[in-house]
Amino acid sequence: GLVALLEWDLPSDAVNAERDALRAADRQRQSVRRAFIKRLRTLPDGALLELLATWLNAVGVHSLRGVRADAGDFSLAGTLRRGPEETPLAITIFRGNQPIQNDAVVALRGGLHHFDHARVGWLITLGQVREGTLGEAHAEGAAPCAVFDADALAVSMEEVGVGIHRASLPLAVLDVELLDSLGGGAPRTSSAASASSDEDG
Repeated sequence: GLVALLEWDLPSDAVNAERDALRAADRQRQSVRRAFIKRLRTLPDGALLELLATWLNAVGVHSLRGVRADAGDFSLAGTLRRGPEETPLAITIFRGNQPIQNDAVVALRGGLHHFDHARVGWLITLGQVREGTLGEAHAEGAAPCAVFDADALAVSMEEVGVGIHRASLPLAVLDVELLDSLGGGAPRTSSAASASSDEDG
């Protein structure tokens, strides 16, 4: 019935090395994501759309088709599937690295009728978005609109393994249960037991 931190059984240099490894892995992932977005900006239109379509399928968007709309560099209509629910979706894509303004969200909402009367919009950009753009996307009383800037797009594509694959970093971990069952660990007392013995003394 005793619960103890694994770090108590490890030397401090091992604990510190693990923390350093996790920080380094996080920095490495961020660097790879930036390089990935940079590569996306150099892809031909057809290749970029094919890759994004693969990602959209992986996150639950199907029945994709191109539409004519005055929003973004590319416009796609699709159906977002979440369990048994299916929602008509409007998608506009900006392939440049210029920051996206509020008017991009407004244009997407205003053109939903071009996307088979979609009820939800997704704005995807290989650049960044202005601070107020997210506020406009979540405005009350308006059609919901999700915004994927370059960072969010790279994270989502990494999560589903499209364009970015995750690799495991091997770390050594003590088998504390085995060692304790063999009597290989120092006897432990709970804080409650220690407090009780102090009171008795």
